[in-house]
Amino acid sequence: MPRKRIRKMLNIFVAASLPAIFLVMALKAAGQVEPEVVKAAERATGRTATTPDLRHAAANDGAKEAAVKEQFVLASDFRWIETSRDLNGLLEKYKTEWSEKDKTDVVETLLDIESEYGFKPDLFLRLMEVESNFRIRAVSRDGARGLCQIQPETARHISRRLGQPPIPEEMLFDPVLNLRLSAAYLDYLEKKYKALPKAISAYNMGPGAFSRAYGEGGIPKGRYHDLLTR
Repeated sequence: MPRKRIRKMLNIFVAASLPAIFLVMALKAAGQVEPEVVKAAERATGRTATTPDLRHAAANDGAKEAAVKEQFVLASDFRWIETSRDLNGLLEKYKTEWSEKDKTDVVETLLDIESEYGFKPDLFLRLMEVESNFRIRAVSRDGARGLCQIQPETARHISRRLGQPPIPEEMLFDPVLNLRLSAAYLDYLEKKYKALPKAISAYNMGPGAFSRAYGEGGIPKGRYHDLLTR
């Protein structure tokens, strides 16, 4: 099955709020999903994908080789389903409308961030919720911009660290760029403070204000910290 068609099926299942296990069942029957994916889905949902396994039947009519070529990568597409559903639920909660392209781009970026930095998609979903209520063009009173409320000066700092040219302020409203800068900045702060809870608070307060308030060994407190580390 072509990967574009699989991606389209994922969108349909997410939009219809259907349990992911149903999609896994359908793909299992078509010989499009490895047994490990089925097991992961069953563990996550508590349900059993009891569809007939047609892989051997497909082999009999010469279709097995074509099916194997288009199999899932275990984690990526199943995680894509779950992350898409979480994002759609939060957008509905805040009555925020995004284009389908923005939704797809953000979900894929969240999974890329997890792969590159180890930050779970749920962390950045909560970060976007707390920082901007998922408003792509949000601007704070002190000039922070976009989904993760990146300050222009912070963007320039991170760009320099990444060896990239300065980023025009208007580009901070781009969801993918905003998320990537945010992830790079949080990664920098986590390495600086050697603890994610401290990095999260420093992200919100700014490193200088955080150090003045808590010092090197302080334990951050407050609503922002609680929401991001719950």
